[in-house]
Amino acid sequence: MALAAIIARTAPPSEDSGRDRPRSLNLGASVTFTAAVMAFVVGATLIVPPGGRLAGGLLLASFLLLTVLFVAIDRRAAAPLLPREVTRAANLRQGAWGAFLNTATTSSAVTLVTLYLQNTLRRTPLQAAAALLPFSLAVIGGSALAPRLQRPLGPRGTMAIGLLAIAAADIALVWGAAAAWAVPLCAAVAGGGIGLSSVAATGVGTDVAAYWRGSASGIINTAAQLGTAVGIAILLLVAAATTGTPAPGIAPPRLAWAVAALTAAAGAAVFARPRRATPSPGLSGRRVAPPPRQTAR
Repeated sequence: MALAAIIARTAPPSEDSGRDRPRSLNLGASVTFTAAVMAFVVGATLIVPPGGRLAGGLLLASFLLLTVLFVAIDRRAAAPLLPREVTRAANLRQGAWGAFLNTATTSSAVTLVTLYLQNTLRRTPLQAAAALLPFSLAVIGGSALAPRLQRPLGPRGTMAIGLLAIAAADIALVWGAAAAWAVPLCAAVAGGGIGLSSVAATGVGTDVAAYWRGSASGIINTAAQLGTAVGIAILLLVAAATTGTPAPGIAPPRLAWAVAALTAAAGAAVFARPRRATPSPGLSGRRVAPPPRQTAR
């Protein structure tokens, strides 16, 4: 509440405030999108145990139907969650994918590490938290370093470096998770990587006209939250289908960590690839234009 009051008193009004008539929230698309994500997460959790395969399969099928329904509802809405004018911008798509990959390949791996430390290695919650503390500290350092790194490398290159660091940390867990020193080191490397990549992804994704920055920020944040939910669901599914969910006597979920590492490495390779010299809204000075002003009748 205090933060909201400070923002309301200090944030300057948008140049485009009053441009549009008030419109109701797009509740239909919001509910459908949330239901689709929940169907995927719960379905991926239930589909591995024999008793839950039918329910899990039905939920995953409903995820596909709900996704199609969300697109149909959002395209017809007066206030779409994904406005076509802004989602056509290549830089926003790149930022959203970067935000998604950042959390999908770190939150998922950290969740498995936590389960492995406590359930398999029998570490206390405090010991597990202490081993992962370097992750949060390194995020701060990576975020501070990102602007300097973007000057010579650009946002895409910075995202590539960040994702490559995440991939290195994830693949190191495959062999070293049981070592007392390995988890804090891997956590620090992954935290520095996501700090670099998230700053670059947010910067490039919100490089649109002032009118659309709120929508772009929401899309970037949603992509990051979606990456966490989907990444954890997929890695837990991989772990359950191979070694089993971490428990006493269960082998480390090596294949799941390898999947996270390969995903991050693939994202790094895509962002490191040189771009063709074609104009892109928001990156070459041609920003996404706001919609035409509505005149009173």
